Amino acid sequence: MIQGELSLEQKEYLLIKLGRQYLYDFYNEHIALIKQYGYVDLAVFTSRRPVVSKYERTMYIKEADNNGGRLFGANIMCQLDSGEIFPDYYKEIRHKNVIWIRISELYEVNIQSIDNDYTTKTGKSIISVLKASTPYFGMIKKHEA
Repeated sequence: MIQGELSLEQKEYLLIKLGRQYLYDFYNEHIALIKQYGYVDLAVFTSRRPVVSKYERTMYIKEADNNGGRLFGANIMCQLDSGEIFPDYYKEIRHKNVIWIRISELYEVNIQSIDNDYTTKTGKSIISVLKASTPYFGMIKKHEA
């Protein structure tokens, strides 16, 4: 599979829209650890308790607009009970309501291409969710014909 392309087997994808980030660069902090260790443990702060399916291999992460506003694809390795390898700034964050997802790759994805083919599970456009002022944590799916 080419970076940025969606897997044909996977029908739904986790989409996370991060809140404002003032003191760090999401991409550079995470990619440095992927390059060093081959993976990084991503902390997803949410009160929802979804489980990453063993069939999910790709997820999408939208960084805050004040941090570049880019959309990234990430290759999922597994979900963890606690993180082991993560950016130093995580140590300053309260780890309440955290889901840990180990990722092995992080790459930029064209937001428009995702919006053209996918919606949220409730039918909202991806662009409308990403432009909203609140963080987002949910599944996206292929447009129904």
